Amino acid sequence: YFRFFLSSLGGGLVVAVFALFKVVMARWDLPLGIEAFLYGVNYSLSCELIYHTGATLATKQPALTANTIARALGDPDERHLVELEDLVVRVWRSQFVSFVGNLAMALPVAFLLSEVFFRLSGSMVADSGKATEMLTGLHPWQTGTVLYAAAAGVFLFAAGLVSGWVDNRNLYARIPTRVAHHPLLIRLMGPRRATGLAGFLDRNLGILAGNVFLGFALGSLGTVGEILGLPLDIRHIAFASAEFGTALEVLHFQVAWPILWPIALGIVLIGLVNFVVSFGLSLVTALESRRITWNETRVLARHLGHRFMARPLEWFFPPRGRGTGA
Repeated sequence: YFRFFLSSLGGGLVVAVFALFKVVMARWDLPLGIEAFLYGVNYSLSCELIYHTGATLATKQPALTANTIARALGDPDERHLVELEDLVVRVWRSQFVSFVGNLAMALPVAFLLSEVFFRLSGSMVADSGKATEMLTGLHPWQTGTVLYAAAAGVFLFAAGLVSGWVDNRNLYARIPTRVAHHPLLIRLMGPRRATGLAGFLDRNLGILAGNVFLGFALGSLGTVGEILGLPLDIRHIAFASAEFGTALEVLHFQVAWPILWPIALGIVLIGLVNFVVSFGLSLVTALESRRITWNETRVLARHLGHRFMARPLEWFFPPRGRGTGA
């Protein structure tokens, strides 16, 4: 649980850095198509860096759990709903601590990076108008924040599907084997390095593809919506926390409390909706794959509700004496 919290702090740090890059890019007044591409590349790199450093991005893991949920359910003729209940509680608990870790690091680091940018360049990372726009964009009922958070949950789930599809295609097409024995690669890199590249692709190609897809969705959908004239955008708790920290620094905390508390609530709602949508879609996929009936789903929901009422703390903190799982 504590290691998961530490990895979430690492994810928040990466997010704060790349969120600052996006704010800086917005100052360049680029054509919208190029801006959308650069935003996508920026967020894709952040997702890749989070993965390769072992850090954690909140709400990303639940979207990858459909296979684990299906295994926990067992075969259609032998249900294991109790195991599924335990899995749901563990996933919820892990996401709670990842929310805390991402937010606890992304917000203050984004604030500090904005201050450092000012000290080094002599100009604010954004003007007050842009900072106010960043804050108001997180308001939970005056903007489409909740819907945008749900859209992020859909794309988080879709990124898991992309990763799985690429991994299956990688295996079916025997891409690592073909790379390891490709004559041109062997001539250019040598057999040892070609084999190393094949092993890297075998382990990482799916997650790399999923991260690129997710990065472009998170980074560029808002600009694509602007190009198309449609109300499209994304809200993710980690990046929203970083934007909040940056805006507070630019405005020097000159934000009225009646404005501040709804925005703080909006960030919490963003994280909750991100998780519920991404994990909910994974859960539905797993339930459908195991032909779970509506009556069984109702029983599962009722048991989870009773469990939350009876032992609410275990949804947020690991029970003592129950092992080390998050």
